[in-house]
Amino acid sequence: MKVMVWAVKDEILNGKVSRVIPYHMKKNYDHIDWDDYILCSLTVDEFAEIEDRQQQYSASIDGPGVPIDRKDDQEYSSDNWNKGVEKIKSNKNG
Repeated sequence: MKVMVWAVKDEILNGKVSRVIPYHMKKNYDHIDWDDYILCSLTVDEFAEIEDRQQQYSASIDGPGVPIDRKDDQEYSSDNWNKGVEKIKSNKNG
């Protein structure tokens, strides 16, 4: 399966894509100069890798959002998730 995204042309050419915008989200980014972007397709794994590296911002009504520190998300990592699932299963079984 492929994911259609918008990415900066220069980043595609350099092989160092740091930010992508999902195809269907273009209408939410009116402030971007779309001449610098190119539509491309990524595998799901490539898309997930780039999304994990992207800086995340909090939502804000009155200006730009504040960058979110992704290190705080450690409690939601896949390892901790899997441990939690195993704990729930063990509690159900006895």
